[in-house]
Amino acid sequence: MERMSESLTNLQSRDDVVYRSFQDVASSNASKSFGYALSMNNDPYDSAIRAVADVWARSDPRSALAAVSGIEGRLLRRSLEDSVTYHWADKSHVKSLRQSMHCRSTFMYRQRG
Repeated sequence: MERMSESLTNLQSRDDVVYRSFQDVASSNASKSFGYALSMNNDPYDSAIRAVADVWARSDPRSALAAVSGIEGRLLRRSLEDSVTYHWADKSHVKSLRQSMHCRSTFMYRQRG
């Protein structure tokens, strides 16, 4: 993965390819992808770790938050913690909204019947 990344000279193209590649890999094994992304030396925008954290936050936000909370770099750690909690809150909000809509429709049906 690093050799492929290093072969791309345009930073924007490199960033896009790394991000998308890690999104695909993280969907099957987020934990292992996270460790590999952290070990990458040539990722100036932290695209790999951001991609993994985004995917992991959608599937298992607790584990994702625990993993990103262990990152040593304060700025990256806080940025990823914010991203994970955003996805977690968004996921919880949608679930709550669906539940309340279901309860409301059940209540309205009973009122008519």
